[in-house]
Amino acid sequence: MTLVDLLSVVSSVAASAAAVMAYLGKEAVGVLQRQHDSALRQMEESHKAELAKQLEDFKKSLAFFGAVDTELRSMRIQSYSALWQQTKVLPKWPKDPSVGYPSLTELSAGLRGWYFGAQGAVPGGMLLTEDAMHAYKALQTQIAEVVSARGSDPALAPGDYESVRACASALRTELTKDLLSRRETPGSAA
Repeated sequence: MTLVDLLSVVSSVAASAAAVMAYLGKEAVGVLQRQHDSALRQMEESHKAELAKQLEDFKKSLAFFGAVDTELRSMRIQSYSALWQQTKVLPKWPKDPSVGYPSLTELSAGLRGWYFGAQGAVPGGMLLTEDAMHAYKALQTQIAEVVSARGSDPALAPGDYESVRACASALRTELTKDLLSRRETPGSAA
């Protein structure tokens, strides 16, 4: 056998080996691709199941908080109505000239009773939002300051009337915000 014949045989063997390797490479790539696709499908299904569970949990939470919010709103309407009524002793129009410092002391005591739940009522203080709580405290503080400065006088000074009335008005404003009772309805804005 000549060198040319030997090179021809080696070349044929090499070509055959290359063809076998290419075929085996394609098969190996195909197997790896199928394994990858299967793992990917499993991950997708697992992810879909987790998302479905999270969505269901979210829906349950939303329903729960919606029910709590509805119940809280109902309690606030009842409780805030009683508080609103107590602050009527200081109207802006027309001013009530019969209001004196003893009336403010009675108002403060009534507010305290409402706050802590007098006569078996739900304690109104626990229904207040943070802003309404600040307004409640401001009203009680203003009453205390005004009464302590002139508590023995029966007649209420005009400035004292207005300072306490303004605090009562601010509290009522916060109550309406809590209840969303003074918001614009859709389409009512000009």
